[in-house]
Formats: sequence, C-alpha cells, structure tokens
Amino acid sequence: MMRSVTLLWLSVMVLVGCAPRGDALSELPMPTLAPTMPTVRIQASTPPTDATPTRELRAVEAATSTLTPTVPPPMVYRCDDFTDPYPAHYNLIAGVDYANKTVDVAQTVHFRNRTSETLTDLVMSVEANGVPDQFQLGAIRFNDVEMTHILDENRLWLPLPVGLEPGCEATVELTFRLRIPRIGDSRIAYKGYLGYSERQINLGNWMPVMAPRLDGHWIVNDVTLIGEQTVSDQALWTVVLNVLNAPDGLVIAMPGEVTQPEANQWRVVFEGGRDFTVSMSPFYRVLRQRAFSGVEVELYAFPDAIQTVNGTPLDGAAHALTEATKAFQQFEALFGRYPFTRLAIVQGDFPDGMEFSGLVYVSTTWFYSFRGGVRNYLTIITVHEVAHQWWYMQVGNNAALVPWLDEALSTYSEYIYYEEFYPQDRNWWWSTRVGYYDPRGKVDSTVYEFSTPRDYINAVYLRGVQMLQKLREDIGTEAFFDLIATYAERSNGKIATSETFWNLLSPTQWEQTLRTREQFLRDPTLGRP
Repeated sequence: MMRSVTLLWLSVMVLVGCAPRGDALSELPMPTLAPTMPTVRIQASTPPTDATPTRELRAVEAATSTLTPTVPPPMVYRCDDFTDPYPAHYNLIAGVDYANKTVDVAQTVHFRNRTSETLTDLVMSVEANGVPDQFQLGAIRFNDVEMTHILDENRLWLPLPVGLEPGCEATVELTFRLRIPRIGDSRIAYKGYLGYSERQINLGNWMPVMAPRLDGHWIVNDVTLIGEQTVSDQALWTVVLNVLNAPDGLVIAMPGEVTQPEANQWRVVFEGGRDFTVSMSPFYRVLRQRAFSGVEVELYAFPDAIQTVNGTPLDGAAHALTEATKAFQQFEALFGRYPFTRLAIVQGDFPDGMEFSGLVYVSTTWFYSFRGGVRNYLTIITVHEVAHQWWYMQVGNNAALVPWLDEALSTYSEYIYYEEFYPQDRNWWWSTRVGYYDPRGKVDSTVYEFSTPRDYINAVYLRGVQMLQKLREDIGTEAFFDLIATYAERSNGKIATSETFWNLLSPTQWEQTLRTREQFLRDPTLGRP
C-alpha cells in the first residue's frame, strides 16, 4: 500500500574517490523536513501460527521487476586494499530532542563487498520501521538525481547504477527522523528497548543497518512480536549524540569509548558491536565493579531498585552488579575473552530483559520483586543477559530462524552459573526455571511458529537447556565444555548456523547423541559429520 506522509529529506549517495571516512559525515547537515512524497509502509502484523515461516529469506531482487532506476553518471568505486575486519562502518550525528521524544540523524555507511559476487543492489534493515509512524524516510538521491528505492516494512532496497565488485566499497549517506514511541502495556511493550517512559529513553535497533549477505541473499527477516528477528554483522560505529532540551543531570548508558567534549554532547567510538544502543535518564545512579580481566561492569539503576523488605533496605542494583560480575568472569574463563572495556547493565522500564552489544537491559519488574538471595528472577535474568555477550554479540546467529543458538545457550549459562557459585540451588533452578512450565516443542523451531511468548520460551529456551544437559550426559562434562568452547572460538565474529554447532561433533559423539537429537530436534540429521 502506498501512503503519503510528511518526510525528512533523505540523501543516499554512492560516492567516488578516496576521501577519509570521517569527512563526508562532518559535512552533512542535520535533517530538515521536506515536501510530502510517497513511500512504502506496511504495518506489522501478528506472527503466523502455522509450522512454516511465512518467508525465510527476504530476497528482494524479485521486487524490482516493475521499477526503472534513474541512471546517474558513470562512477568508480573505492577498491583499496582494506585491512579492517568489518564489512560496514557507521558514522552518525544524532540530535535527540529529549522533551519531544524525537531523533534527527545524519548517517553515513561505508559498505565493502566481502562476497565473491558483483552486487547489483544493497539492502538495509530498518527495524524501527517495523512499527507504524516511528520512522520517516524521504527521497534517495545520487548526484542530486532521485534513485529508485523500496521501503517495505523493515527492509530498504537500493539498486546500484553500477555493479559493486568484490573487495570494493560503496558509501551510503542518509538522514531520517525517528519518533520515539511510549512504552505501553500491550505485547509491543516487550519492544521497549526502543521507547520512552516517564524516566528513561531507550534507543535500540533505531537506525538503518546493512543486511548480512549470506548464500547469495540479503537477510532481513519478517517482523515478529514474539522473540527477535534481527541478524547482523559486527561493525565499527562512530557516533555523535547531541541532546536537546536535556534535563539536568542527564546520564547516558552506551557501549564504546566515550568522550564528552561539551555539555549535552557525547562522542563514541565502538568497534566490533553488532548494534549500537543508547539509554538515557536524569535519574540513573551508576554502580561499577571491575572484573578480573580489567573490564568495568556498570549498572544503571533507578532509586527504586532499593526496596524495603521487613523494614530492611535491599539494594537490588548492588546485588545484580555483584552476580553479573561473577557470571561475567566465569563466562570469560569458559567461552573466551570479552572484547570491550565496559559492559553496561540497564534497569529497563519494559518487561523482561534484552541483549545488545556491550549493553543489556534487565526489567524493572525483576528489581521490584527482589527479596534477597539468588533464588529469584533478578539473578536469573541478569546472568542470562550477560551470557548474551557471548551468545549473540560474539557468536552471531539468525534470531528468527535459529533462535536456540543464542537463547538456549544463554539459558544454559544460567545453570552453569548456579552450578559453580550456588550448587545447593541447582535443583531449585531446574524446578523453577524449567520444570514448573513442563516445556514442549522442538528446539529448532523458528519464531514464526508460536502464538504466545510462553510457548516460544518453553520450546526454544527451556527445551533447549534440557537438550544441552542431555548432550552433556551423552558425551561427558569435559567433552561438552570443550564443544561449547570450540563453538565460541570458531564462530566468534561470524553468523553461526545449526550446522556450525552440530558439525563440531566427532563421529563417535554423533552416534552418542543420536537419541537426544531425535528427541529434541525436528531435523536430527543436520550437520552429519
């Protein structure tokens, strides 16, 4: 359906030459409103409940058959000898209007073709456009000539006038406006990592990013309200945040190396994240604890994280920080070094938790329910989100099609934490976290196969930890942890698949685990050695 909306001026330009990467961004103006023009906007719908995903790969080439791109003058791409490990560099200047809950962004993306094919188009994932009336997009231009494009829900398709050969780089420049939604009480409240409450603004999955290119397809999954659908490569992020109408005492939680050159301006360089996420509030108190490796674990909490129980104040923030640091140190020892100097844990005014690169959320609900000790969901969810710094951030996967790779491993990491630090509470964890729900379903299900979050969690998270425990029993504890460590090491920085994991089994282990795979998986033969 075509709609007319008031849009921001958007310029997207494939550049010529070898100018330093920061130059183009510094010359961009902040966004200004432009005349009304049509774009494609599709409203998110409730996920399908049948056993087959609606669309596995968003292969956008088929959508171009009726389009006639405007051809700009001939051009030459930059094809230097690149040495950095990232296919994309993102430079952003963002003006956040704290009072009006809007963000105006000038963004530059340097994308290098790391495939062996000549690319005739580029595709960007625009998750903020998966919900209506959040994201405003205008014309796409090359040398002041409007180019054909399609903005289809969370996918932006850009045909290239000249093929981008392997090893060459294209530069995309764009501006957009984001209207930050209020965090509500409906199912969409779980997406509060992009939203605001009376006391915080959260910016997660808020900008267009390059879609991964895998097996000849650009990967952008259909929007779902259950679980996540994102999949992304690691990248280099350089961000300038200017906060307008900032309240006094504003504190900003975000990953990376941060400087503040002037009041209400922050500059950040973040290398290797799969995303760049920001949370801000004038009410945060910040607690810090240093891990053995020197990484600073930070916790951003509201004053109400301190609850009075039987006349005694209990500081849930201090508790969460202590347990997060213990889990962090354990996971570094088991799964490999954490690549950043800081990890931010943020009290989020939305249900449950959510993982991002170098920053995770733990719901206010769990801070409110804390009554001391470790037999509680504040402890469980904090440890779970810390584990995602390995199972998502370092080892990537397709969160819509193979969610067990990050969710089951992060949930099993909770058990590893209790097993190490609180062995007397292991049975409690199994009973409360898993047994209570009597989970059913196949572990290798996609997010599109569920009608409720509970059914999704039961099959992917909880049946997933049952499967991993059975694998451990099948091959032995030492071999099991060798398997997990090898998976973490070999898949670090990549987008893993189920085959990636199962291919690590030796022929003997493959036979030892056959019954377990038949019990828990839809396809127990996947990854046969």
